[in-house]
Amino acid sequence: ITLPIGEAMKPTWLERAESFIGLNEVPGPASSPIIIGWLARIRASWLGGDDVPWCGTALANWMLDAGITPPDNPFRALAWRTWGTPLYRPVVGCVGVMERKGGGHVTLIVGEDGRGHLLGLGGNQSDGVRVSAFPRVGFVAFRWPQGHEFQYASLPIGYAETETRVT
Repeated sequence: ITLPIGEAMKPTWLERAESFIGLNEVPGPASSPIIIGWLARIRASWLGGDDVPWCGTALANWMLDAGITPPDNPFRALAWRTWGTPLYRPVVGCVGVMERKGGGHVTLIVGEDGRGHLLGLGGNQSDGVRVSAFPRVGFVAFRWPQGHEFQYASLPIGYAETETRVT
């Protein structure tokens, strides 16, 4: 998949996330060694394997790869709600935080589709790393890494290969 944004517009953490598109959970009792490694890196191996919610874990690792400190307990999606700098509207590469029954979900905003849904690149989206479409109404915060400038005025129009299914 090609994200609907130019290379010059991609923040480092978004480039890192894009490199994992196509990574999926391993069915059955086994787990993806990459996801297991991500959990270990943020000292959350105690959570188990790739059958636990890992959207925040993936995001934390992409931020760490970019030299950015994630929030405390980054495996909790809602921990990202107060991390970094708040934005009043989404921009390319920002962290989009959603709240849902039983918890939350985090994803990196990469654009919007023709219906006005936000396109998010994240982990644990239909059990993998992919771009998915999310209704705007589900978002409770848009955040940007503190100390990093952004210059993206509008979201590009694109598409998602999957409809939203966050596990």
